Amino acid sequence: MKRIAITGASGYIGQRLLARLEAEPAVEQVLAL
Repeated sequence: MKRIAITGASGYIGQRLLARLEAEPAVEQVLAL
């Protein structure tokens, strides 16, 4: 279980990364800034 914080999530690359991390079963929580 991982908790991840991402900065710059409003940009194109950040949004794509968020989608991939949310689909990952090992990731428990994603914090987007």
